[in-house]
Amino acid sequence: MKKTWIAALCFAGSLFALTAGEEVLDINGNMSGEEGKIPTGWAQNVSPYFKPLGKIEVVKADAAAAVKITSTPEKPTDMFFKENFPAEAGDKVEIEAEIKGKGQAILGIYGKDGAKWGPTQRQNFKATDTFTPIKATVTVQNSAVTVKSVQVFLSAGVNHEITFRNVKAKLITK
Repeated sequence: MKKTWIAALCFAGSLFALTAGEEVLDINGNMSGEEGKIPTGWAQNVSPYFKPLGKIEVVKADAAAAVKITSTPEKPTDMFFKENFPAEAGDKVEIEAEIKGKGQAILGIYGKDGAKWGPTQRQNFKATDTFTPIKATVTVQNSAVTVKSVQVFLSAGVNHEITFRNVKAKLITK
């Protein structure tokens, strides 16, 4: 009987060792900041792909702070949280938000290895005229670049206007 308990405890311990770790990522998901400006800690992606640039601004939505992203007829508009969170291939990032507007909302991550960019992972959602909860789960992947960190991003598709609020992100390590 004693050997059975020891074996069971060893097996249970090995299962706990294989369980993924979870870390809530502090991304200023309540979108605090000065109204009419980009939320604190976030930045607009100004790479040539996103030009001409759309508009990103903190707004009030049902008395709570939110961010409205308005893209141009030519390009999507994207904002990312400036902090890099350590991650590696196989880890997952869950991003949740409530969205409202017209068009396509995009939640995702940029993979990075220092100054080099790795693959972008994203999921698209259709917005409606009422706030709707959405959740994206994306997997960190390598390419020619071995990803060592990720940045969370929010985006509005071409010629769309999306309001995001209550944004949350969680890293699930393998």
